[in-house]
Amino acid sequence: MTVAFTNLGGALDNAGGSTTVTSSVTLTANRLHLLTVSSQQFNGSPAATPTCTGWTQVATFVYYNAGGTDIPSNRLTVLRQMPGSNATGTHTIDFGGTSQTEVVWAIDQSDANVETGGTNGSSAIVQSVTTTGNGTALSATL
Repeated sequence: MTVAFTNLGGALDNAGGSTTVTSSVTLTANRLHLLTVSSQQFNGSPAATPTCTGWTQVATFVYYNAGGTDIPSNRLTVLRQMPGSNATGTHTIDFGGTSQTEVVWAIDQSDANVETGGTNGSSAIVQSVTTTGNGTALSATL
């Protein structure tokens, strides 16, 4: 079974805060939603792991700035949600009080071809993998 995704919205926030608020989107009931967050820290601190109320982390991946330092200044995090009824509103991405230099977010919604069992979309996610490293090409094996 093939699952297709539709982008519901996304944006760049380079205001330097410790939270980012998404635009208002409608999450459709019993569809898998993925919130992908790319965050960057350019002040010598490690990139913080984001959380978002109602969303469950699937995977997070730290990577180094091109030109490299020993501090993982970039992070890519994927969170999931599968509401039981349609829900419209904004979502606050929280970095636990750590200001981020730049945040890019996107919310994608699956079609109806997903498993709806489990908790908050857990049965719809079969595998995930994380890895760390540096360079221009990274790979991970499922």
